Amino acid sequence: MSDEFLITKPVAKLVYDGGERVRIPSEMGTPLPSQMQGSPLEQLCELAGRICYDSLGQGRPSFDNFTDAGKLVQGYHTHIHEVRHFSVYRHAWFHLAISGMALSDLNTLSNRPGVRVLKIEKPMGGEMQAQLSLNLEAVFRWPSISERRNGVGTRFGTCGNGWLRGPLSRVAPNLVRFLQEGDVEFSPALVDANSFEDRWVSMYLSGSRGFSHEMVRHSYQCAPSQRSTRYCDEHESAWVHHPLVQQFLADESVSSEEQLDLMRTIDEAVVRAREAYKATNDVIYRYLEKRGYDKASCRKQARGAARGYLGNALETAMIFSASVNQWKEILDQRGGAAADAEIRCLAVEALKQLKLSRYVGAFEGYAISEVKGLPCVVKEPT
Repeated sequence: MSDEFLITKPVAKLVYDGGERVRIPSEMGTPLPSQMQGSPLEQLCELAGRICYDSLGQGRPSFDNFTDAGKLVQGYHTHIHEVRHFSVYRHAWFHLAISGMALSDLNTLSNRPGVRVLKIEKPMGGEMQAQLSLNLEAVFRWPSISERRNGVGTRFGTCGNGWLRGPLSRVAPNLVRFLQEGDVEFSPALVDANSFEDRWVSMYLSGSRGFSHEMVRHSYQCAPSQRSTRYCDEHESAWVHHPLVQQFLADESVSSEEQLDLMRTIDEAVVRAREAYKATNDVIYRYLEKRGYDKASCRKQARGAARGYLGNALETAMIFSASVNQWKEILDQRGGAAADAEIRCLAVEALKQLKLSRYVGAFEGYAISEVKGLPCVVKEPT
């Protein structure tokens, strides 16, 4: 088997669990001095975006700056707002306490994507109080959602997102300039998350695209940002050796002839897929170039056409964020003996990282075991 084609181990690395540090996985490369700048939430969103385009260590700085010659260089976050690719901001959550709300305001908050009402209180004779969790995507999509809900008739529904200027200046100070002006009289206060449904952990995950198709099915209180086959050149990318294939090739009870036959078949499949990908990419690029497309469009469109001939075992990577409770749900569903062997192995690696996080106590009931030669996640008796 050609070692250049295949990787054999899934990877899970802790990236962010709150606090002041975002860990950059070595697999993503080394950022330029001008990259991965700003607050932890700003860095987390930038890392999530850069994994999509494999752009860490090249391209834009984090924020707008000027060259020595006085030329303005557009920053990463400015570009995100220009093209409105706000999904990378879905990874970054913060928490607020608000007083003096009307029920109509509360309803407007409750029915927005990326916003959770945590607690509602109205002391006798007092004002309505609410505790909210929201992500940065919700912050920056607020004005466009309000425009589509013209008849809501609440202050939150018509004022834009300027009421978040105070708390945002603390959690994402470099992004405050993208807020609209607002005149809502509420003064939200930053608070800590008060439940495992609102405490988030972000991780770097790497495996096959088959594994990633299963992971993105987890959508509630989860945020994935995945390597794009449209933007990234995949003609020399690795393919993932499924754990059961590895087990078969290492099994001494299997004849060497059977093992060699399978190895040759896999080798040929990878070579042919790479050839089809490269040929399609090259031909379509030249075709579009002759039709007057610019180079960037030629590149993206040609790769988009060619990626259909790559296999489901192609290696991919993602930044995957989820609340602690949803990580437990993932361990329950993807770590057990009935789950696919690859995603099961990845759940095991994720559990090891979760036990290194600030929220290790939430995972004390989980352990690693083995079923028929492959690892799995088990719950210990309580």
